[in-house]
Amino acid sequence: MWSPKEKWHVTLVFIGDTPVEKVTSLEILLRDFFQNERFFEVGVRKLGAFPEIQGARFIWAGVTRTDSFVTLRQRLTAALKPWGHLPTELEFTPHITLGRLRNHKNITDLLSPWIRADFGKINVNEAILYESQQIGPRTMYVPLVRYPLISD
Repeated sequence: MWSPKEKWHVTLVFIGDTPVEKVTSLEILLRDFFQNERFFEVGVRKLGAFPEIQGARFIWAGVTRTDSFVTLRQRLTAALKPWGHLPTELEFTPHITLGRLRNHKNITDLLSPWIRADFGKINVNEAILYESQQIGPRTMYVPLVRYPLISD
């Protein structure tokens, strides 16, 4: 199943389960954090799959790990620590999930022409706090608050 374009996003930090009574304080923390952040550009390159191309469940487009992007993530993670967020130790692999497969499948032939493709650049001009909602077998991402980034 392909993800609709309007749902494409890059997860900067996964916050996880949040008690309802803490959501407002999280929204304020993020508003204060993003109010002086400038928009930036990232490249979109190559297609890949999680957990692996021979047994894929997710198809993704890679997003370049620019210094701006990595620094923003590090600063946001640090800002969330006092709030109670414990960051995962997984390496940050920015990507856009393009589709999900119901069962693990070898998609080497499907992706091989696109493994080294360059799809150009995109502007990162806002941050969005999403709520993940499990609806049957599907996960829906519902935007709660949008934080515009400052343009030049």
